[in-house]
Amino acid sequence: VVDDDAINRKKLRIAVANLGHDAETAVDGREALEMLAGGKFDAVLLDIVMPEMDGFDVLDRMRATPSMRDVPVIVVSALDDETESVVRAIELGAEDFLPKSFDLVILKARLEASLSRKRFRDQEKEYFGRIERLTEAAEKLERGRFDPDSLALDDLVRHSDPLGRLAAVFRGMANEIYERELKLHRAVATLQGGFLV
Repeated sequence: VVDDDAINRKKLRIAVANLGHDAETAVDGREALEMLAGGKFDAVLLDIVMPEMDGFDVLDRMRATPSMRDVPVIVVSALDDETESVVRAIELGAEDFLPKSFDLVILKARLEASLSRKRFRDQEKEYFGRIERLTEAAEKLERGRFDPDSLALDDLVRHSDPLGRLAAVFRGMANEIYERELKLHRAVATLQGGFLV
């Protein structure tokens, strides 16, 4: 919850807590950005009119920072030019808008929708990260590096989805080829030892 007004901060923090979520507060845009940089937050309720750094500046900085880019922002403001402010905030990346005189039911609906989208994006990023790691393992196999430990697939194999099963196949192939190579090296060493005798 980011708002320079102490009463508004308290009101929003209590409202979020009543919805079953934990809330931290920041008194201005700079403090909010410091907190976002140092912690993991699932959503931001952001006032627009604040001294030094307003909500538009915060949105701009968040969208320019990869670690903050996907954190959903709901702008909560009492600006007179509401339509223009909503448009500008959404253009800067805000997901939603609430007037300061919000209804708790509306806050709940908008916050839950934002959190749901955030969970989906987090799952998507995690899945793409697993695909990237599996691709790296495939590239190692293609280069002839079959040592199963170098592939680092153990945690991917634990997933029961298609990607986890594919990782298990890759690891199985690597194990099989690696064992054959070890046997071949032992056989060659035995033959070389026989020729020396």
